[in-house]
Amino acid sequence: MPAAAPVIAQLNAEAELYNRIYVGSIHPDLAEVDLKCVFEAFGTIKSIQLAPDPMPNRHRGFAFIEYEQKQSTLDAVASMNLFDLGGQFLRVGRALTAPIPIGASPGAGMAFIPSPAAISTVAVAASQAAASAISAQLAGLGVLNATGNPLAMAGLGGVSAMTTALSTSMATSQAEMLARQQVAADKPQVQSIQTEESMSISGNSARHMVMQKLQRKEESRVVVLRNMVGVEDLDDELEGEVTEECGRHGSVERVIIYQERQGEEENADVIVKIFVEFAQTSQAEQAISSLDGRFFAGRTIKAELYNQARFDGNELSG
Repeated sequence: MPAAAPVIAQLNAEAELYNRIYVGSIHPDLAEVDLKCVFEAFGTIKSIQLAPDPMPNRHRGFAFIEYEQKQSTLDAVASMNLFDLGGQFLRVGRALTAPIPIGASPGAGMAFIPSPAAISTVAVAASQAAASAISAQLAGLGVLNATGNPLAMAGLGGVSAMTTALSTSMATSQAEMLARQQVAADKPQVQSIQTEESMSISGNSARHMVMQKLQRKEESRVVVLRNMVGVEDLDDELEGEVTEECGRHGSVERVIIYQERQGEEENADVIVKIFVEFAQTSQAEQAISSLDGRFFAGRTIKAELYNQARFDGNELSG
């Protein structure tokens, strides 16, 4: 623990200096202006950095957003983490690192930023040293780094300080607690309630607008079939059988049977996805209506549209 203490202290300090959040699992069709439209419901935004992809007009699926106020970051994390936006669950948490242009390397004068491996090591060491009561309270809290990996909350590093704070809190006299509660009860709450309602309405409206945009852009002729077969069911006849079955709903131009490994481990699970490209979008939609939810050989098929641009670019994973 002594060796990890300086890094923990640095992470805590950096997390408190900037009102930044990390947003991961962003839909490929969303742009910075769309993120601003959704996340500005929680407060004034100073900057948004959507990580660009080497391919033109693409991004890497994550972004950093910096707010004017700390409370805005807390509200955004509480409201948007695991929110389904365009069929993808956002991962939202406090950012540990200082604002550096995405893709840039720390140079002279820039603060040292630990590697993801170092941060993960520190987080594990800190959590093991925490008392069981504290661990139970913090287990559900997470913050994300630039690669999208879950890390310990910035506050997790200060285990000793938090233990002391909790002990002090429990030692506080009942009279002092009642006094604070009375003062809080006497404060006018109307403005706070109106602010929360306004934020909720604005946030819902913005998210609805972004969802409509994604629906308009989803003009695809490609259907992806999941859970139709397993690896053990693959044979030379499968492509022809799929072509024949989907041909009932329109002209099938191409069928791709794709095996996707679910991890880097040697024994990681492998799932089979079947991509079917139709001549027209209406034919693809008709196939989805017929095949989605159908029971086949002990499996329930999941059929949905797949992004046409990703299919054309041979991006079949994810």
